[in-house]
Amino acid sequence: MNNKNVISTITSNNLSKKDNSTLMQDYIKYLKISSLSDNTIRSKKSIMFELDKFCNKPFSYLTQDDIKKYITYKIESQSWKKIKTYTVAITHLNSFFNYLIYKEVIAINPVYKIKIYNKILKKSEERNALSEEEIKNVCKIAQSPNTPICNKTLFFLFLSTGARSSEIMQIKKEHVDLTRNLIYLPKEITKGKIKSRLVPISPKANIYIKEYIIKY
Repeated sequence: MNNKNVISTITSNNLSKKDNSTLMQDYIKYLKISSLSDNTIRSKKSIMFELDKFCNKPFSYLTQDDIKKYITYKIESQSWKKIKTYTVAITHLNSFFNYLIYKEVIAINPVYKIKIYNKILKKSEERNALSEEEIKNVCKIAQSPNTPICNKTLFFLFLSTGARSSEIMQIKKEHVDLTRNLIYLPKEITKGKIKSRLVPISPKANIYIKEYIIKY
């Protein structure tokens, strides 16, 4: 057992003995009065419950090694594929354990000074681009008579605009300008909801949008 583990075990004897379930519920109540968004609260709650399930031991006895094992598992299982996802998760964990220190449940934050797993994450972020032949095959399948018109439309919208799926799924008829081969994405449906934008569409996308509108 390393020094940090010894200190954590010794000091925890004089701290609060609330069970994990009670601590998590208390933390959720604390978050709800902290003016955080519902999405942020859900994200923090999810990380907290996953950690509890994975480690299966009282929070007061968790060590840095436990946290590292959890992080490694999340990365290697492809649950955390991006550095941004990892960073947000670590921030949530850090906040939770700081809360436990504040409530005198633990004396040491096991997340403190954990190194960024850049090499592992960069490897998990690697993508193998489709070859030219593979792209041709995908396009061929998309244009097949057996492919439903809605699937064709979606495929060529994604291909020509590069828009997010959440944006594509909220496009309305009035957002489409087939005369100029443009689609208007109002800021309300964009990720940041900061500004609207016009995106061009390909002639193929234009054709399938027309067919889709006629059919539906």
